[in-house]
Parts: sequence; structure tokens; C-alpha cells
Amino acid sequence: MKTQTNTLRPLATADQVAALDAVLSHVPRTDVDWDKALENSLRLHGQLAPIMRRAGQIVDGRRRLNALTALGTEPWIIDLPMGDDDATRAPLLGRNFFELNACRRELTLGVRAAIADTLASLKKGANQHSDTGGLSREDAARAAGVSADTLDRYRKIKTVADVHAKVLSGTLSLPQAVRTVESRAIAAKAKEAVCTEGDAGTNIDQLSVQGVVFNLLYADPPWDHGVKGESPTYCAAPARHYPTMPLADIKALPVGRIAAKDAALWLWTPNCFLSNALEVMKAWGFEYVTCAVWVKRS
Repeated sequence: MKTQTNTLRPLATADQVAALDAVLSHVPRTDVDWDKALENSLRLHGQLAPIMRRAGQIVDGRRRLNALTALGTEPWIIDLPMGDDDATRAPLLGRNFFELNACRRELTLGVRAAIADTLASLKKGANQHSDTGGLSREDAARAAGVSADTLDRYRKIKTVADVHAKVLSGTLSLPQAVRTVESRAIAAKAKEAVCTEGDAGTNIDQLSVQGVVFNLLYADPPWDHGVKGESPTYCAAPARHYPTMPLADIKALPVGRIAAKDAALWLWTPNCFLSNALEVMKAWGFEYVTCAVWVKRS
């Protein structure tokens, strides 16, 4: 093996490097064919470019090393020199590992945020004598190529196992994951607090006091058709089956107080109350978007 050796202090412990590698292990490999082609090239032509190692870590040539290992061929490795001051600089780990390895791959925003979170969580190695610890929130985000705000959004979803797994696998974007987690939290709070007794106004007031909001509201107001329940000529009159409410009272229901930001409202109305329904929608703080028609065959 052709090796240029230097006496170096490792920059990170094996556990730290494993933590960084663990993030990328969840990312689906889309370049298997490329790896196979690299292995075939090394078999035919040998290793033409050295693998670079610094402080005991591969900083360039990981795929070459894997391919050579698979072929049973001893690799050509060059150890890069490192100044004494670099050995205590935590940001060097981010630059070495990700700028020359991970950042060459087409990683999603969510995976890069996971990388930033891992960098920020690294602890000082046993072989280090400074108190540098992990990277700061801003430096970790910068090293992984994301904003600090993106890192914060990732931290909101990383403890939700199924959502987190989808983000790392690329089946769910980070913004979608944040909305999913926030929606679940809203739904859980609403399910716990929702009241099953009392009139609509009282229920809404109780939910509002508890700070409960909903992403989706489904309303079927008791429209007053102007036909008294005792009318013998209209057996299907709503008033014969449940108490109705005047338009003004329906509009006054504090529905907007339990509506989350960008909530959606499905509002039932018969055709004869379309204009009233639009008034109600506006009074509750919603903007009309579209409608659907239920065609009753009998």
C-alpha cells in the first residue's frame, strides 16, 4: 500500500463519525449503477487517483475505498497534513465530511437539515482538550447548506418516528412534515377537549377558552326555512326535527375563534340558501373557493 504517514490527532471519535454516517444511511441510494461502473473501472485500470484521509477520516474517495474493498484490492491512501490549531476546531469535521462527501450527493432539504442537527449535537471527543463541543446552530446549518430556520423546522419533526423516516427517505418534504406534525398536535388537542353536550355556541366558547383550533371545520347549520314545525303541509320541514336558527344567529357563532390559520371550511347549504351561506362564510372569517353538489336520487 502506498501511504504517506503523519502523526495526527483524530478530530472526532468513532461514535461521532458513526452518528454522521447514520444520517446518510437512511437516504435511498439512486446511484448503484454508477458504483458498479466504478468497481469495473478499478478492476480494469487499477486505482489512478489516491484516497485522501485526514485525522484518520476519509475526506475524499469513500466510494473508491468501498469498491476497492469489494475487489479485495489494497487501496492507495494519502494522509493529509493538519496544523495543530485545526485539531481543536469542530467546524473542520463538517467541512471535511460533508463538503467532500455528502454535499456531492443530491440530498433533500430534510436530509441536509438532519445533517445540520447531527453536527450541532456532536460532543467533544475524549481525545480533544478544548471545549469546542459541537457546532453552533448557525455554523451547523451553514456546513450542511441549509438555513438555521430550516434546522429549527427539522427539530420539530425529528421525534415523530414515522414522519421523520419519510423525510429521510424523501417521500415527504420537510415543509409537508412540519404541517403534518402540527396538524396532528392540533387534532390531538381538539379530540381531548371537544365537548359533546350543550348548544353549538357553548361548545365553541369552551373550545376557544382552552385554546383549541381546527385545521378542518365541517358545518351543517340549522337553517331556518321559514316553515313552522307544526305545519301539516310540510312534513319534511327542518323545524319538525330540530331547532333552527335565524341567519343572524348562525353568522354570530364564534367559529373563527376555533379556526387554525389557513383552515378549510366545508359548509352545507341547500340551493335556496346559497347567498346566505356566503354571508355566513364571510362572517366566520372564510373566503369562498369552490363548491360541490350532492345529487340526491330520491
